[in-house]
Amino acid sequence: VVSTGRTELWVFTEDALWRDVNVQVRGAFPLGRFDCGFAVADGKLYVFGGTDANKGFLLADVWVLDAVEGFLRPDATLIWKELSQGEIIEAPPSERSGAKVAALDGRMYVFGGYIDGGTVEDS
Repeated sequence: VVSTGRTELWVFTEDALWRDVNVQVRGAFPLGRFDCGFAVADGKLYVFGGTDANKGFLLADVWVLDAVEGFLRPDATLIWKELSQGEIIEAPPSERSGAKVAALDGRMYVFGGYIDGGTVEDS
């Protein structure tokens, strides 16, 4: 995800081709960022944290991009949604970049990364 005012997304297809996905964004979309973590679960792409590409501050937000299976349809409209604090039952990990993220059995795991004071090794 980059800071050009649009969401940039690429997909590697089963026929070994890279395609730039023209994501039509409705409503809000994530800040441009780098070193974010992401995972796919139940046909949705989850993005956590990273570093703001314009101002350099660390992030702890969670965004969901629905309709992962529709990336190759030219008419697809994919919608980003930020999960609000009310939708997240427990407090998220602290702001960080470079964390490793995985999804398994309906849960998203976040491990390590960089914070302002150095690296972290929590999960």
